[in-house]
Amino acid sequence: MYIVAGMVRWAFPIKRCSAHPKKLGLLVAVFTLGYICIDRNIFFLDRVSSKLPRDILSVDSKYAGGSAKNADQKVDLYHSGVDEMHLSELSKGVTEKEVENMKQTVQYLTLDDIRDGQAESNTKKLDGASMCPEVEDNPNMKGPIPQAVLLIDNLKESEVASIHPELSPGGQWAPDDCKPRHKVAVIIPYRDRQSHLTRLLYFLIPILKRQKLDFRFIVTEQWGNDLFNKGRIMNAAFRLAERLGTDCVIFHDVDMFPQDDRNPYSCPPAPRHLGAFVSNLGYQLWYKEIVGGALAISMADYRAVNGYSNMYWAWGGEDDDMGKRILSLNYTIERPNPVTGRYSMLKHVKRKRTAPKLIYKLLEIAEQRVATDGLNETDKWNVVKMEVRPLYYHMYVDVLEVPEEWRGNGKES
Repeated sequence: MYIVAGMVRWAFPIKRCSAHPKKLGLLVAVFTLGYICIDRNIFFLDRVSSKLPRDILSVDSKYAGGSAKNADQKVDLYHSGVDEMHLSELSKGVTEKEVENMKQTVQYLTLDDIRDGQAESNTKKLDGASMCPEVEDNPNMKGPIPQAVLLIDNLKESEVASIHPELSPGGQWAPDDCKPRHKVAVIIPYRDRQSHLTRLLYFLIPILKRQKLDFRFIVTEQWGNDLFNKGRIMNAAFRLAERLGTDCVIFHDVDMFPQDDRNPYSCPPAPRHLGAFVSNLGYQLWYKEIVGGALAISMADYRAVNGYSNMYWAWGGEDDDMGKRILSLNYTIERPNPVTGRYSMLKHVKRKRTAPKLIYKLLEIAEQRVATDGLNETDKWNVVKMEVRPLYYHMYVDVLEVPEEWRGNGKES
């Protein structure tokens, strides 16, 4: 208030009967700018996103790693009241004691510690309750999802956990007002992308709750820093899902974010390629075998195709190999509605494709290797350590020795 009074006296000196024109113009400009800032709430989200102005309503999906060119391919960034967990809630502080309590909830287990279907504490007895609705009949679904979280790079697991005290260790949750139709494990292959992982968990939890699913998360991480083998760490995670007694698994890349909550994460009657329409691919389905990004598959179907191949190293091949396996058994690959089944993909540094000729050779004979290369091989990985964290089961998987021909040292044949 004193500052305002001083500025007025400066523009209108007492000894003069009129204001100085230049000073008056500057005063008007300052007050106009202040009014605009207050009116539009141009303030940055404290602690959560110093880069996200609240007056931004939409942004072209290229900012989320996409390449969309049409106006209808824009994604909603901020829409108050759409999500049951607002971004502003993340600005609430998490005390050191709360963080310490979260750390103390981490349990260290082996697979032998988990009895088949008996490891979880949140399974509810709802003998007299009605079945939960299918996604298409669920009145809780809200449609398009705000994508603001894609721009947040400093979100912490402790913040997400503090907002979701209803989750049991392992990120487990089940509805208590109806019988869930599906018990789902979301398996996330992971390496060195903590920011992406935290954002994905923050993003998926409200969606899975609205869909009334009995869900949990499994983060499967390769031990060490050698060439990545995505197939082996996903097969290892499937074995854990078996122990947890799930009906199906959803293999979900850490950089894939659904744009609509009506895309069903339930257990499908046939393998369902959830991530068929992705921003950085122009929301197009480029070939029939594609199943990468997000794939839902029942436990029985995954065993029938013998899981993922264990033979692909570095980047590329394992997802297309899985698509060929599924089609070779005359299964249909389900795909979501092209409108409600869209995903935004975050930008990231991709794994290097060190031996493309080896990948192409393996894909040519993918159907021939189904019976011998995959889940039934018991000597292709070892689970080094497993933790039960507040938001997920965390597996560390040793994928053993990398064949020298995959290192891209010129010996590829």
